[in-house]
Amino acid sequence: MSLTGARGWSWAGGAVSAAGAALCLWLGGAGRWTALAGVLCAAATFAFAVFMKGWAVRKHMDAAMLTLMATFGLRLLVAGSGVLACSAFGQATAFVVGFFGAFVPLQVLEMGFVLAAHGAAKAQGSVT
Repeated sequence: MSLTGARGWSWAGGAVSAAGAALCLWLGGAGRWTALAGVLCAAATFAFAVFMKGWAVRKHMDAAMLTLMATFGLRLLVAGSGVLACSAFGQATAFVVGFFGAFVPLQVLEMGFVLAAHGAAKAQGSVT
């Protein structure tokens, strides 16, 4: 599998998300569904971030900064509202573990995507 295009990065992110979801379901326990919700929320924010950063790499530095702020704000909103909703059921810890357990490897993939996309755009001469 080539990770040079956005499709390859999407597959890698999907594999990480599927592994996190399978682990949540395999472990069982009272917080399995809450942890699964955290994994799915992290996967959704990853998909949004890869889309936005792919767009920003082809634009100017102002677009890249806007993308960073938008993805950070979205993740803050999703994580905060998820913790708030899950704390009503006493499952906030499971959500946090699920969200950030999937977020860390997805963040590494996201940084790799940005570096690869920036390198490809720089090779074409479209990025300064």
